[in-house]
Amino acid sequence: MCGIWALLNFELKGPERINLGDYIIRKINEDEFKMLLGKGALGERHLLFPHGGFFKTIWCIELKVKFPSKRRQEDLTPHVERVITALRLFKKGSVQYSAILRYPKIWRDSWDVTAHGRGEVYGPHYELTYENVENFKTFWSMFKSLNIQNYSFLDVAIRRFNFSYERRLPEDKLIDHITAFEALYLEGAGQELSYRLALRCAYFLGKDEEKRKKIFEILKGAYDARSKIVHGKPMQSFNKIINKLNLKSLAELSMQVEEYLRESIKMFLDYLHSKSHDKIIKEIDEKIIAGG
Repeated sequence: MCGIWALLNFELKGPERINLGDYIIRKINEDEFKMLLGKGALGERHLLFPHGGFFKTIWCIELKVKFPSKRRQEDLTPHVERVITALRLFKKGSVQYSAILRYPKIWRDSWDVTAHGRGEVYGPHYELTYENVENFKTFWSMFKSLNIQNYSFLDVAIRRFNFSYERRLPEDKLIDHITAFEALYLEGAGQELSYRLALRCAYFLGKDEEKRKKIFEILKGAYDARSKIVHGKPMQSFNKIINKLNLKSLAELSMQVEEYLRESIKMFLDYLHSKSHDKIIKEIDEKIIAGG
């Protein structure tokens, strides 16, 4: 059985495919394109492309899987979402998928199309070039080697990170971001949550005093903004926080926080190959106490 997921807001510049072992990122061929188009799975902007013989390049993720006959209808969504998550963690950009094509490996005339209703994309275009393809392959190897389900705190953080890609408003994205940060950094913290979260993240990510100070201030401000959002404060109440951070808008704050979250998750993924979550947090706190 093969599965093909159409990618939205994505472009591969340079190489025509990326081989990830069981997965391949490649161009959709014309037959696959027409099948997706006929099911309304590519969004309104694609409706006129086939007329006059014009065919726009669309990218996809292909997976070949072996199922016993009794499992032929197994949901393949978790497979594609694993690759989507890796792409999002690797670099910024709102990559999304809209549908899945299923067909037997040999008889390609037996198609099954399932639309996922994810035609809306909120955020910047996602692009992979020659320069970062090899780095992505390296990251993918590291990412897939760790079973996220064995780490509940990381599972929560990654799910919230992914949820934020489905939010249109920056305030909704910020709620997901801070919830993810709490799962990563507030293990065992009972009070002064915003201070502990910001301080731990600053020391985890920051390489010098200036960078740590900036990260601390951004996350402290973001945590305060999240509190105002969930308590229904008017948008004008965020101006003081935004101005203090020398930012232009809540959207800019959300984008900066997203980048810190992306880097945090990637570092935890790396550290968890040799250390427990408790050990990572303990080492962060020891570094803070030592002032290192």
